[in-house]
Amino acid sequence: ALLKLAMPLLIAQLAQMGTGVVDTVMAGRYSSLDLAAIAIGYNIWLPIYLISLGIMLAVTSVVAQHFGAGRIDELRRCLPQAVWLAICTLVTPILIFFPDPVARIYTEDPDIRALSVTLLRLASLFVFIDLLAVASSAALRAFKDTRFPFLVMGVAYWLVALPVGYWLGLTDTGSTYYGTVGFWLGMIAGIAVAAFLASWRLANWLRRPLTQLLHE
Repeated sequence: ALLKLAMPLLIAQLAQMGTGVVDTVMAGRYSSLDLAAIAIGYNIWLPIYLISLGIMLAVTSVVAQHFGAGRIDELRRCLPQAVWLAICTLVTPILIFFPDPVARIYTEDPDIRALSVTLLRLASLFVFIDLLAVASSAALRAFKDTRFPFLVMGVAYWLVALPVGYWLGLTDTGSTYYGTVGFWLGMIAGIAVAAFLASWRLANWLRRPLTQLLHE
């Protein structure tokens, strides 16, 4: 039973990490400047993002407690609170309003810094959408619904994010999104699909009567 619950989680995490690896490989085929900007971008936004991610992962425990106790009204209240708490942990303000001073710590090269600033602003949008996806997926896992988030991650990252990133970043040479910006826009498109599908699934769960939820 434990393996049945854990395997979809494991595969979903591998799918997400694999997408980041493939995305970086594709950027490496474009230019060393893009790789440098990606390295700076990840070094800045990832540690900050992990703080918010930790808050969202706690949703699984909180939702499971409310669910087991039959407190569905409390469950419905805690989900949006968790999302807003995660968003307000300085992630979005730093990435939106102060990207250039932070990027300047890493490099004085104007081209690398300019691209890094663009990527950090895109990262703020990614973080906002991804927190919604993570919160919804965490709540679904508390309901022992692990297969749907696994399928969502597979579709979002491998059937949306990578193809869109490849198309914008490597094939659409006449576009202003050619290169790393295109790759990151592909990631945003993928996580937007994941957030929509996971939220839709969670809304369906929460509309069910309590007696039906407890006997799923």
